Amino acid sequence: MQSLEESIFQSVKSKDLCNLVLDAGEVAMDSLLDDGVARDIPIFGSLVKVCNAYHSVREKIFARKIYKFLSEISLTPAPERAQILEDIANSKGGMNAAGVAVLELVDKLDSDIKPELVGKLFNACGSGYISTADFLRLSDVISKIYISDLLILQDALPTGVATVQQKNIFLSLGLMIFSVKNPARASTTGTSMLQVASDIYDKKFELEYVLTIDAARISKHCFGIDR
Repeated sequence: MQSLEESIFQSVKSKDLCNLVLDAGEVAMDSLLDDGVARDIPIFGSLVKVCNAYHSVREKIFARKIYKFLSEISLTPAPERAQILEDIANSKGGMNAAGVAVLELVDKLDSDIKPELVGKLFNACGSGYISTADFLRLSDVISKIYISDLLILQDALPTGVATVQQKNIFLSLGLMIFSVKNPARASTTGTSMLQVASDIYDKKFELEYVLTIDAARISKHCFGIDR
């Protein structure tokens, strides 16, 4: 019997993944661990065997997340999918460790939307738009942020609609940086130091928030917004 680590690799690398997820898509999501069609995807067959046909709610939720991830990455050709797995294995210390990393990554995703978003990042990696290291790092960011906060990146001007709390969350995850706006007359030709000092004393400093490259990558590859 294949381990879960081995079966996730076989599922991701499968040349028939696109057809398999299409066939399994006809199955009700709650039945992914029960239906014979779904078991044709290695990871689901292994899940059934490992769980000894006892399916908890947690296992069914995990199966849904795995399916959504696999369904999205099936859009990337098998050779590119295999190359990403090889890169992950090289960085993690072997195929087994890489399989654990992929399973843990998907398991940490806490909404129905996030597995699809991570799948889109995987596809961007397969197309050469981001590196494998970028894929792993950005996927980790997605796993840590509330989906309602993450969806702000769909907005044309996210820094304008984000609350102070959300901006602080983005700052902590490396999705935003901020700078202090200069006093109004600091860059004006002929302004004296006394006038600048007066501006500093009389006027409050304002913070200016800007999205980072990582945030721009998530916006582009997950939501189709090119910044």
